[in-house]
Amino acid sequence: MAKAEIKNLNGYPAVFIDGKPYPFTQAITVRTHTPDGIVVDREYFEKLGKSGIKLFYVTCDTEWGVSGTTEDFKKECAALFAAVPDAYIMVRIGLHPPVSFTIEHEEECFTYDDGSSPSVVLGNETFRREYPHLYSEASSLWRERAKKALLETCDVFDGLPFADRIVGYFFAAGGTSEWYYHLSLEQGERFGDFSLAFRREFSAYLREKYVTEDALKKAWRDESATFDDPPIPPLEERYFAKRFDASYRCEDEVGEAYLTAVHTNGTNIGSFLDTDRYMRVFDFYRAWHIATAKSQVFFAEAVKERYGGEKLTGAFYGSYGCTDFFNGSTAGGVLEILNSGAMDFLAAPGVYVNRQPGGFTGQREMADSFALRNKLFVVEEDSRTHLESPHFRAMFDYYDIGDTLNVLKRDFGRNLCENLPAWWYDHHVGGGRYKHAGIYELFARQREIAELALALPDRRKGNEIALIYDEESIHAVSDQSTRELVEYFRNYELAKVGAGADQYFHNDLSNPAMPDYKLYVFFNTLIVSEAERRAIHAKLRKNNAVALWIYASGAVDPDAQTRLSAENASALTGINLKMLCEKHHTKYRVTDSECGIFGALNKRRIYGVNDRPIASNILVVAKEIMTFAAPLFYAEDNCAQTAAYFLTNGLPAVSVKDCGGFCSVFCGSKILNAEILREVARFAGCHIWCGSDDVLYANDRFLCLHASFDGVKQLSFKTPCSPYELYEKKYYAKGVTSLSVPMQKGQTLTFLLEQ
Repeated sequence: MAKAEIKNLNGYPAVFIDGKPYPFTQAITVRTHTPDGIVVDREYFEKLGKSGIKLFYVTCDTEWGVSGTTEDFKKECAALFAAVPDAYIMVRIGLHPPVSFTIEHEEECFTYDDGSSPSVVLGNETFRREYPHLYSEASSLWRERAKKALLETCDVFDGLPFADRIVGYFFAAGGTSEWYYHLSLEQGERFGDFSLAFRREFSAYLREKYVTEDALKKAWRDESATFDDPPIPPLEERYFAKRFDASYRCEDEVGEAYLTAVHTNGTNIGSFLDTDRYMRVFDFYRAWHIATAKSQVFFAEAVKERYGGEKLTGAFYGSYGCTDFFNGSTAGGVLEILNSGAMDFLAAPGVYVNRQPGGFTGQREMADSFALRNKLFVVEEDSRTHLESPHFRAMFDYYDIGDTLNVLKRDFGRNLCENLPAWWYDHHVGGGRYKHAGIYELFARQREIAELALALPDRRKGNEIALIYDEESIHAVSDQSTRELVEYFRNYELAKVGAGADQYFHNDLSNPAMPDYKLYVFFNTLIVSEAERRAIHAKLRKNNAVALWIYASGAVDPDAQTRLSAENASALTGINLKMLCEKHHTKYRVTDSECGIFGALNKRRIYGVNDRPIASNILVVAKEIMTFAAPLFYAEDNCAQTAAYFLTNGLPAVSVKDCGGFCSVFCGSKILNAEILREVARFAGCHIWCGSDDVLYANDRFLCLHASFDGVKQLSFKTPCSPYELYEKKYYAKGVTSLSVPMQKGQTLTFLLEQ
């Protein structure tokens, strides 16, 4: 029986199968199920296998959930092994209950405040059907029944002739197998979740977090608080989450008298939840996310126990992009899953905006927090091609094989430079997205490149910038604020900076295994306790680093008497900040300040605004309303230098201060533009590989450049090297520290930087 595990390989985690490192980037899922049975193209499998793809994610369900699924699985695998005898299988298994379960156990299903439990249509790769009620992912009864069905499926599969080729189980549940709820917690005037299943889980969460009811009462500032049957927050207490943002959508059309007024219903302080009085709302949302995370851990532990830890376990979870930060339940429990030790990897597709030639596919997770725990984030690489329907070809501007190859090189180049495993995902029934001789040839070369990368004596990336995020803060600030603080930069700006960056949750700054960086960028680290603040400062002072704080970093201290304050933010940033409880737009221009941090930038250019073109029409993104801050944070510190001013009120927008052991740069806008980060990185002494606003991925051994516009690109290397283009198989120069390369928009070059 195949033994699959994750082990450290020359400085970074890698997948090992039967003791050998496996190029986990070379995998695929091909959709095969239809209402009339499965469609298998054996020739397609064979060509994929010959191109070096040997790991196949094969979709199925349990017999408990979908009758007859085992026979479909056997049929598909028989065709696969006839075409690719040395293939490996990751079982992508649905854990959905049968319809009868939701009928017989309505108390285990999502429930609104009026007692209704609505019907829903669930669809994934294997089926599409209507459930009279939506099962709760917090349901202990569903967990137990699904676990039994999962292990029964394992019994069947372990008896198949190809059982020794199964390397693990990838768990699927909820909407489109991605574990999100297909319903909203808020729908009209109804709200949830009042199910018995979630109420049990909410109570268990509070017991685990607070231990004693006295601690709960102190945190909630409510002497009536108990662990038993905790209250589900009413709609008015959830005002900050989405309704606060919505209140401003058309306001500016009314007149200037309303521009600075902050809407409130008494439960919010601008875009923040009033955590002094409504900490129970924070805990409710946190428990909602943690419940789904615990379900995933539950199934992973079952598989690990059954196979003695020798099978891989994975699931979709942890998306910080194209997700619902409040209703989805799939973002706030990443560390719960990773720290359990039971799950080997989490996965997500890239976001569905900005994928056009010249753009890039933003990723949704903090991959280096995974690596610190010897876990992996795996990309579902559902990269479109010119073989799509006219609708998708027009949406992403992929019209010929040239567009396709350059985009597939770009996305693979990101995974190569960032040490990200991936699988290609062909949505077309029977396959179709990658059925092209040129793509097979590309996959074959990428297999060779992946093996080259695994064989490097040092697989550490050597990046000098760390991007820092927080998973708790998403429960205390508005949905739009999190999109602006987190999603926008990752989707439109990150790959334009011109330097590689690693990505972590702030909890990892106290981990001695976390590498040191020259620059730390704190995006949505809004909730920081005193102990966490000390750990952050210790990390910054370790090598006299530069810290760039975005918006309200540290403004919420859960242990302080006043939980949201400028004093809390000042304590974290080291700069004396003020909080103005008004709404202000946060566009700014940079100045010729004494610190000279932005001396190279255009002083008339407007920053702090999301001005990249949108290249998608399928999802609403962070650009749906004009960016503003409510409340506004700004510096009032005689020891700080002002490097930029807000345009509408003249207050400091960017301030710089030596904080004794680290340099603090505070930016009061939620939007961080690539040019601003690039100059702060230069100020911190970070290497900039390319400063031309093109798409770039890089580490100390590889560099991938994707042209966003025509022109000559100037590359700068850390040390003398010989850049070898991996697809053309030729050197562009020998022993150089810089390189000029003419490129056309949408072209991709990927270099091995030979020393």
